[in-house]
Amino acid sequence: MRIGISYFGHKPGTAGGTQVYRRELISALASFDRSNQYILLKWEDDNIALDGLPSNFTSMALSCSTKGFLSSRLEQVAVNYFLWNRPNVLSRQVDGLALDLIHFPTTVISPVIHAVPVVLTFFDMQQEFHPDNFSLSERVRRHLTYRPSARKAGLIISPSSFTAETLVQRYKIPPSKIRRVPVGISDHYKPQTDPRVLDDIRRRYDLPEAFVFYPANTWRHKNHRRLLMALMLLHQQPGPRINLVCTGAASSGETVSQIGQSLGFPEAQLFDLGFVPLADMPAIYALARMMVFPSLFEGFGIPVLEAMACGCPVVCANTTALPEVGGEAVRLFDPLNVPAMAETIRQVWEDADLRAAMARQGLRRAEHYRWERIIPAVVEVYRETFQRFSKGNQHAT
Repeated sequence: MRIGISYFGHKPGTAGGTQVYRRELISALASFDRSNQYILLKWEDDNIALDGLPSNFTSMALSCSTKGFLSSRLEQVAVNYFLWNRPNVLSRQVDGLALDLIHFPTTVISPVIHAVPVVLTFFDMQQEFHPDNFSLSERVRRHLTYRPSARKAGLIISPSSFTAETLVQRYKIPPSKIRRVPVGISDHYKPQTDPRVLDDIRRRYDLPEAFVFYPANTWRHKNHRRLLMALMLLHQQPGPRINLVCTGAASSGETVSQIGQSLGFPEAQLFDLGFVPLADMPAIYALARMMVFPSLFEGFGIPVLEAMACGCPVVCANTTALPEVGGEAVRLFDPLNVPAMAETIRQVWEDADLRAAMARQGLRRAEHYRWERIIPAVVEVYRETFQRFSKGNQHAT
């Protein structure tokens, strides 16, 4: 099959889990599927490095006459929306590539494609549950794109049962159209035990001897404020003060340090590293006493999987897809209940035997998510889409 994968507008570090998923999916397809041809679709000015990808991967640059002069993302979305049901220059460019299908891995079909069957990975519809977390323009953008994308797709990959249920309940998508295929984890995420690497990372980032780790951009639903409040509650009690290390971009316009300052969180206990390169993450997981993930809404929860694969104990929210991902390997808390969050963190922080058991359980669970186990299911969705929706199967291999 000739399979297109949308790489339009890829900007590392700017869109959280969806960008991670797309990057890791492409790398895994390159490692575990050499029988199909993959074409990475991008804009003319997008920078895609094909270094290390095998010969069955190429890229194709497309031009769009509206991309250069539309000043905002919302304007681009609006134009895209009104092109849903009519052929346009861009869709004709794609139609001319003789693709059997296109995979859009980041929840939205954009730009609109008309003649080529589409697979859509749909992560979440947080705006349907927590609209106050978004600006008016972002709510409008999601309204114009999320439901139409889900309806237009031939088949939908849902990374969790939770997301699949929301698609059925909120968007009335037929269950027969949804395929449950979780996010995979690469061998990059494994226990880091080399003392030289660990010492280097500790020195480079000036990490404390013991700490709780939270990797997340500062979007409102990531719940940094309540996490800081929970740790402040523990600081008021007898016992050691718990350090917090955070990574991620200031997506809300506010850094973790600024949130901490507004609450009066002790500056000496907060380490805000900002965006950290992928290569350094396993060592930070290895150095952490635990990873805490208090997010209010997740369609999957990639950091939970990363931490488990690195042997780092996980405490996380009991909401949305997170219990599904972590299973019995994690300890759960109500992310709206600050005292309950604090108590769960305290119990795991103080119990070395518990942490060791959680680490072992997490490692075993993460093995079920290795990409070599996931990719056959992804390729099967491609094959089913091709067989059901392609015209004539003329490009089958």
